[in-house]
Amino acid sequence: GLTADQTNALRERLFNSMWNFEEKCDISDFKIPYNDATRQCLFDLIIYDAPAALFHRGVVTPYYDNARTCTYVLFAYKMNRAQYAQMLAECETVAEVMTHDLVNSDLNDVQKALILHDRLALHCAYDTAYLTDRSKVSEWSFTMYGALVNRSAVCDGYAKAYMYLLKKVGIRSRWCQSLDLNHSWNIVELYDAEYHVVEQ
Repeated sequence: GLTADQTNALRERLFNSMWNFEEKCDISDFKIPYNDATRQCLFDLIIYDAPAALFHRGVVTPYYDNARTCTYVLFAYKMNRAQYAQMLAECETVAEVMTHDLVNSDLNDVQKALILHDRLALHCAYDTAYLTDRSKVSEWSFTMYGALVNRSAVCDGYAKAYMYLLKKVGIRSRWCQSLDLNHSWNIVELYDAEYHVVEQ
């Protein structure tokens, strides 16, 4: 396995490749063994930490050498840089309205997290097509764009939007998923006024 520093360096390299719309990212120097578990880890490393990665198709394809060591990752995109900038700007406009009064407020993290939770719940409706006919569910319902701009999302979209909003007010969180439950949600780091962890 990779150390924490190596994992952070790998994440940064992958993110930089995505933000620059590169098709290929060389990761050979990390000496990562290729198997189903590491392939899933590479995917999770990107998707769980990048709610703003609207442009990504969810396709992360690692390639390996004769020693079955990952050499590079291929990305697939569903839009160009200009389209992405426009959609992200739309998300940012909504996010700014929902967070502007919290950024420099005297509220603690718990209060901010609860307020953002409630604002998102009031702002966005669940895409009920997911419960009746999944072929009719918009692909954006799985993204923060669906939750913030279209105001319609499934659990993935809610969780990614919430993560994005929390980050804007300085609260760390993660997106997590259970295939068994067919559900996703957030793990949020919350602190009291004296900065002791009260929930994680």
